Amino acid sequence: MVIPLVLGLVTEALGARRGRWLMWMGAAFLSVTVLQMELVIFPEFVAELRLHHSLGGIGSSLPPFWIASILLIVCCDVAFIVDAVKGNRNRTLPERRSASIEDWIVWITALLFSMYSFGGAPFLVRAYRHGFDRHDIVMTALASIVIAVVFDAALVIEAARMRRA
Repeated sequence: MVIPLVLGLVTEALGARRGRWLMWMGAAFLSVTVLQMELVIFPEFVAELRLHHSLGGIGSSLPPFWIASILLIVCCDVAFIVDAVKGNRNRTLPERRSASIEDWIVWITALLFSMYSFGGAPFLVRAYRHGFDRHDIVMTALASIVIAVVFDAALVIEAARMRRA
């Protein structure tokens, strides 16, 4: 799940502006999937802990990790929102006209993310028709599809602009 963040960091460090977009996409995906899942599970976990007063084994070490991961995802989201609001005022990265390895990394990651996002859609539609009424899971799948579409559209628009220039 953090692969787009890492690949975005690498491609941005190599000079591709779209690497930053890749990091934004990865952060949005983490927020939509992991954060919502953890926020749904954590109250259930606390209620279970209150009932039994003991988790035993590895269970007692999980709450600090859950809290830490929730805080890290929220901090990552805030950092990327602040970065997006700043815009390109402070930095302009030169874009190359020829395809480079960074471009290939971004485009292949976008393709794989789109395949992942759209690949589960038929299964979710079929499951929902057969009485699977977990709206949070369906909304998470739809949100990841929206993220993929927005990211792909941004890449195509940027490629068209660079081709015209």
